[in-house]
Amino acid sequence: MDLVVEGRLFFAGGLTDGCVGIKNGKIVKIAKTLGSQDRLSLPNHIIIPGGMDMHVHFREPGMTHKEDFYTGSKAAAHGGTTFFLDMPNTRPPTKYLSDLMEKRTMAEKSVVDYGLHALLGPVSKPQLAEEATGWKWYYGPSTGAEAWTDIAMAKEVLASFSSFTTLHAEEPSLLDNPGTDLVGHDLARPVDSEAAAIDKIAREGIFGLHVAHCSSAQALYTAKRAGYSAEVTLHHLLLDTGSDLGGYGKVNPPLRKKIDRKALWQTFLDGGSVVASDHAPHTMDEKEQEFQLAPAGMPGVEERLPVLMALAKRGAVPIERVVDACCEKPGRLLGLDKGRLTEGCDADLAAFDPRELKEINEGCVNSKCGWTPYLGQEAIFPSHVVARGKLVVEKGSFVGEKGHGRYVGHADAPSGEGA
Repeated sequence: MDLVVEGRLFFAGGLTDGCVGIKNGKIVKIAKTLGSQDRLSLPNHIIIPGGMDMHVHFREPGMTHKEDFYTGSKAAAHGGTTFFLDMPNTRPPTKYLSDLMEKRTMAEKSVVDYGLHALLGPVSKPQLAEEATGWKWYYGPSTGAEAWTDIAMAKEVLASFSSFTTLHAEEPSLLDNPGTDLVGHDLARPVDSEAAAIDKIAREGIFGLHVAHCSSAQALYTAKRAGYSAEVTLHHLLLDTGSDLGGYGKVNPPLRKKIDRKALWQTFLDGGSVVASDHAPHTMDEKEQEFQLAPAGMPGVEERLPVLMALAKRGAVPIERVVDACCEKPGRLLGLDKGRLTEGCDADLAAFDPRELKEINEGCVNSKCGWTPYLGQEAIFPSHVVARGKLVVEKGSFVGEKGHGRYVGHADAPSGEGA
């Protein structure tokens, strides 16, 4: 074996002392004891599968002053995430095969594995879907992406080539110009707009979608009723219109009222949804503009797992729920041998020392944008991270190699595992 990692494993639905044997980037053996010359012994550490983030915007090409594939993947690694799925609203957007192939070349600098979504729209061709990990459908408009509301044509495109499809669900007819603060932005893109979009598309007989960034319990319930899978984000779970963030908290769909956030949290605890970061960085100068001019989006790929692991330590969420939402279910939805401590799966692991609880400060930020909306939140950052058999974080320091990440292409449409 190339490496044995020993600690308290999240295995078969619970924590148990054991060893993970790794060879050629794969998990080849899980046992109580394993012998190996190259051994990483981590007593008192909780070892979980590497995180899978199904929703990031690493801004390449066209906006690399905010992030790029190298800096974004390093930030992901620091947070225990060993796979990410990048969105297509770049400059230019990823809507032609040539755009995707150029973006794949750019992404080769990633230090962890990755997938790339292509933009679903009127020029979409099966050849693009064959090479992309999946489609992203902006039914509602957002930063750098126009809405495509031709449901009949979308149904025709999706029928011609089955591929994993992520839906940005906001009904455009219910949206208004952004207000002057977080409360106004919430009102301008109301909670009802998400459920209305999901319901409208489902009634037209489009099956097997994955609904992005559900900001309310209502949206999650509607996705589940439609048979769609769904994701929530850390910011919608923990931040609301009462958060003192100003333009830094502007995001689409918006942060909601505290009562809506608490309902979303409870629905998340009940199970089913995955947690993605929707990591969408902008510079501080861009975010400090007048609220109406500030772009929507915030970083979070680095904080997602560490904050949830801290909440698990506090008893606010079961660790089983964290692992399912951040690791196991994303792997199942994408049909990948990832997200599980199971023989035959990719050797992606993250080790957390529960004693290393800390408050997030500016020094924790590795994203190129240089800021985080989670200042003051408790977190447990991983001490060690293994990505496909290679250490990328050791004793909290980055030791990975540029270009170690591997591209994961076409993923079939989900089997109907709902929210």
